[in-house]
Amino acid sequence: MGEILKKINTQYGLNISSSEMVDKGFLSKNYILTGETTKYFLKKYRFNKEEKIQEIHAAKQYFADGGIPVILPIVNNVGQTYFSFEDGYYAIFPCINGRHIERGNLTEAATISLGEMLGKMHLRSKKSTLSIQDHFNGWDKGKFIAQAEQLISIINAKEKLDEFDINALEGIHIRKELIQANTVTFEDLAIPNNCLIQGDYHDENVFFDENDHVQYVFDFEKVSYAPRVFELIRSMMYMFFNETLEIQRIELARLYIEVYSKMYPISKEELQKGLKLHYLRQLHSFWVESEHYINKNYRVDQFLVGKYKSTQYLSKNLNVLADKLFT
Repeated sequence: MGEILKKINTQYGLNISSSEMVDKGFLSKNYILTGETTKYFLKKYRFNKEEKIQEIHAAKQYFADGGIPVILPIVNNVGQTYFSFEDGYYAIFPCINGRHIERGNLTEAATISLGEMLGKMHLRSKKSTLSIQDHFNGWDKGKFIAQAEQLISIINAKEKLDEFDINALEGIHIRKELIQANTVTFEDLAIPNNCLIQGDYHDENVFFDENDHVQYVFDFEKVSYAPRVFELIRSMMYMFFNETLEIQRIELARLYIEVYSKMYPISKEELQKGLKLHYLRQLHSFWVESEHYINKNYRVDQFLVGKYKSTQYLSKNLNVLADKLFT
């Protein structure tokens, strides 16, 4: 890290003396930088296109200008909010000693604040004209079946399968069958697809204050134009259901939807379509397996079983869950 610290000290006028990698983070590399009296947060983006970094930072600023408490990158002495070094792009942020609430322990106050904040963000971005290349697209059945077959081939080529391989193989085969049987397209759902979304909104990408109110929102790397209901349902599923999707926190999930709807009204029909959209999008995704077998990123391995069980549950109980959530 010696050379990059020299560049940071020159471009930012800092006196960073040491760095420490942060364990959290599955798709990017993050570090805590220590200076004489202050600490900073260094993010190495997983993208190698400068335009993508510019879009992410423009989105952060857009939401911040609309009153959303976004943690913004620090501007360097050449007027940029990021810099390049060797094979990657980096940005420096204030190091905030933020408070998380452990998964499964979200309070009513936290749930209300999370729902209100997402509603505010979507109200801010519903008429956005910000130039962002990523748009929510449907699913190409042939593409995902081919991807499934590629992953199956990679696994079967191994001399000996470990537990991850066995679970992955089983999950891929089941999802391949479900994909082949599905006839619903994204266009069939007829959902508005023009809201600028943060892309990965949930309780682990916010900091809370001592009253369980959302204090800061961060991690905009998945920013895109998409149906707002997709982000609403995705975040709800991520925060309020465990990996087997037993209905243990249904009341908080309903509260989350209710609070959001008060901020930004949404119909029961759109919510039902959004749940189906979430399931179909999850079904047509092999991101954990692809990260593991193709990109050799093993930090995401912990999500494999939960994703598999979630897909299985939704394939059999979509209407039951919709009735419990939206009536």
